[in-house]
Amino acid sequence: MSRVCVLIVGGLLYCLGAAACAESVSPSQTVRIAFFNAEDFKSDATSGSGTWGTVADIVATNGIDLLVLSETEPYDAPCFSQALAARGVTMTWRMTTSNTTDPNEDNELEDEISVWSRFAITRFDQVVRGSYQDPVSGNTVSAPRYIARVNIQVGSRSLWVYGAHLKAADTESDRQRRRAQAHALEEYIKSNHAEESEWIVICGDMNTITPAIEFVDAGTIGYLTMKSDNPANTANDFIAVNLVHLPLPGGYTWRSPSWPSSNAFPDAILDHMILSPAMYARYLPDSVTILMKGVTPRISDHYPVMLDVSLD
Repeated sequence: MSRVCVLIVGGLLYCLGAAACAESVSPSQTVRIAFFNAEDFKSDATSGSGTWGTVADIVATNGIDLLVLSETEPYDAPCFSQALAARGVTMTWRMTTSNTTDPNEDNELEDEISVWSRFAITRFDQVVRGSYQDPVSGNTVSAPRYIARVNIQVGSRSLWVYGAHLKAADTESDRQRRRAQAHALEEYIKSNHAEESEWIVICGDMNTITPAIEFVDAGTIGYLTMKSDNPANTANDFIAVNLVHLPLPGGYTWRSPSWPSSNAFPDAILDHMILSPAMYARYLPDSVTILMKGVTPRISDHYPVMLDVSLD
């Protein structure tokens, strides 16, 4: 039976045709996963070259199988698809959130999470958007951007991927909004998954600017790594892979474009790839990498994070 792939843009569903089908996977194959905040992904919109082609080069050069992007727009999908095809990359499965319906952000239709895959996406949901309680302050705050949830069929096995872009900036209000959405996602995963045994990847721009506050168990990363039930239950703790294996000072994923100006914000680990225990057991040691450091011109104020998991 032939497969029919679909494209969701801004909440709309488009058929890509029966010829667009996922790649097969052998039980011994390594799957390469990457996340990148492409900073509105729009330089090509005016110049005709830049972001789409550069990111397609990253995918082609590094053999990325599964790519999660933040700060994309509806029109990016066909343009990026053309850039991938021009480089011989087959990523015919892709899904995009519909955050463009929210008037409370930057009003520029640039807040989408997009997931691009060589393998079949069998389910797509938009989750954890709304008003939630910050578990530290007790305040109810707004989380206006959807988190993308996709199920990807890798051979005979199922991989769940969550893509997020949490609230930016470093006021107490901003931190509360990050914590609240991170905690809401933690509760969502615990309610909808066997979080200790399923293959789950959480990735995104988490805007974790203040490590002393946000990298502790009662902080943004603590909730994203399922630690609100500690110390009673540590068996379901997720692992923030690049934070653990590529810490500061060298592991930054964000550097101010004005660096090294004396008044620039210091280097930070804003972008994270987080694995469930079962998925981390498949992580290939030393594979986590931060791409594009030292590459000019910069196409984003963030750097892509990439890692490998084995299906053996």
